[in-house]
Amino acid sequence: MAAPMRVAAVASLLMGVAACSAEAEPEPEPARTEVTTAAGVDAGGGERDDAPTSGPGTGDLAMVGTLTRAGAPVAGADVVATIWPDDLASIKVGESVETQDVARDVTDARGRFRLSIDADTITSAYMPADQDFLNVDITAAGSGFFGQTANTIHRIDGQVWRGSEQARLGDPVMGLAIDLDREQVRVRERDGVVSREGFVVAPRG
Repeated sequence: MAAPMRVAAVASLLMGVAACSAEAEPEPEPARTEVTTAAGVDAGGGERDDAPTSGPGTGDLAMVGTLTRAGAPVAGADVVATIWPDDLASIKVGESVETQDVARDVTDARGRFRLSIDADTITSAYMPADQDFLNVDITAAGSGFFGQTANTIHRIDGQVWRGSEQARLGDPVMGLAIDLDREQVRVRERDGVVSREGFVVAPRG
């Protein structure tokens, strides 16, 4: 989905986009069907609908996830994906840059969300022709809180979004299990590979 650009000040938190470190970790083996649905690869929730979350049919779907607090799902929170210009290394801390909101969802009763990004709406300022990834902030805002993390998503074979440049069409989309109490997000980058990132939470009036 396209959205008007907005100006944001670069914070040191956001400069950790490229610093993700992945570790191999045993994953529950999903039930294998011809097309894996959200029940098989969601970052923490159950089946939401029949839209595929792995394989070549994922289309514009960029990530799925869950939002929890004290082990309970957080419903009704706004989750937004915001992209940054491609050359983060040239941006100085405190400098104002143009960012663009490209996807939005509201968590359901089980704390689940899905974010889709139409690659055809992304300009070269954010993903040049010789680049196959986006710098993305994921923010969540709800009753009394606002939280944020940063990551990258990769365009695989010009067809689908995945959480790792080493992913393939058969891998699931990026999965995010956001824990507000721990201020942590568990990122499923590809099949069997996860990383853990900070999710900075601030009070919201």
